[in-house]
Amino acid sequence: MRIVLLPLGYLYAFINSIRRKLYKAGFFKSVSAKCPVISVGNLTMGGSGKTPFCIHLAKIIEEKGKIPAVILRGYKRKTKGPIIVDESHSPEDVGEEALIYKRNLKCQIVVAEKREEALKLLSPNIDAIILDDGFQHLQIHRDIDIVLVDANKPDDLLPFPFGKLREPISSVKSADLVAVTKGEREALPPKIEKHIGKIPIIFVDYNWKETFLPNAINIESLKNKRFLLLLGIGNPDFFIKTADTKGLKIVHKAIFPDHFFPSKKIVEKIILDFKENNCDYILTSEKDFIKWKVFKEIEPLLVFPELVLNVKDDQKHLDNIVFQLLQK
Repeated sequence: MRIVLLPLGYLYAFINSIRRKLYKAGFFKSVSAKCPVISVGNLTMGGSGKTPFCIHLAKIIEEKGKIPAVILRGYKRKTKGPIIVDESHSPEDVGEEALIYKRNLKCQIVVAEKREEALKLLSPNIDAIILDDGFQHLQIHRDIDIVLVDANKPDDLLPFPFGKLREPISSVKSADLVAVTKGEREALPPKIEKHIGKIPIIFVDYNWKETFLPNAINIESLKNKRFLLLLGIGNPDFFIKTADTKGLKIVHKAIFPDHFFPSKKIVEKIILDFKENNCDYILTSEKDFIKWKVFKEIEPLLVFPELVLNVKDDQKHLDNIVFQLLQK
């Protein structure tokens, strides 16, 4: 069945490629913001670590005494139109990623299907806009394009729906900076490296802090515990591999599609599996915690690791790009 989808995948990638060229040639117009725009995106669908990277980027901007804002689509939310995110919103209102941003940043977060509409809701004192998943969203003019490449998932570099590739690999040439996530240079797929050319590259490693939230439990005290793994993220394999390297004992797995919204019936099944496997905790991601904690019967069982980003950037490309952009 996947082979049958391959021609459709190449057609999808070709259409996106033509669309990008039409924007570049001026046939389609992009809306300009009143401040610099940094787009963070990727060539593939999900799982490359955009959300923690955007949080890291926002904090760099804040450290320079400037005020960032984040615009994102709010994928799979059940509302319509642009919304300024606040603590009262649920994952169904604005999407899980928007609430992760709200948990970790003090700046303005706006969700909108048509992200250019979000510009109208931003405060006038914003110094820079971070456009989450913006590489294919050409309706907003961007000053910097940062493209993330997940070196841990080289098989994703096949066109959707056969794989997860959104447009031809050659589109990476439009990037101003390439961030290779979850792997070293030798892990970078050769078929994408040849298109990067002289584009600056940084390497981003994701690890876990020593304490698990929400109750700041030290990881050492968890190594003799039994876990039910509960995930609905873009790249569960990397999470599972990290849990294994940390010495955590996973005795049962419940893996759901990315952006999956749980129901009470599924929660009841998870709790039953939890009891039958004599588990001590439910190990999940921050993204999943936001969705599942609304069910009070499961909330006390949940623990999740807080991510640490280690950016290997000897030439300080990322810092220099942000500094130069904020001088405009």
